[in-house]
Amino acid sequence: MDGERNQRLNITVAETANGPRALCMYYPGPAFVGEMKTIFCEKPLFGQFVRISRDEIVLNSCEIEVYGYPLN
Repeated sequence: MDGERNQRLNITVAETANGPRALCMYYPGPAFVGEMKTIFCEKPLFGQFVRISRDEIVLNSCEIEVYGYPLN
């Protein structure tokens, strides 16, 4: 696979599942099969829902881990 589907991705964060989304980062890609990527938001964001999307194309991923810091 050439990773064509895993490029031009919008990573967004929201406080609720259907709430307004803030852009964490735009990832131009591509990401290739078996390749591991670490992506950081361009600025600190508050939320518990992370969405990775690209137009209406199905994305390919095996495992996604999301890390954050507790809000005190």
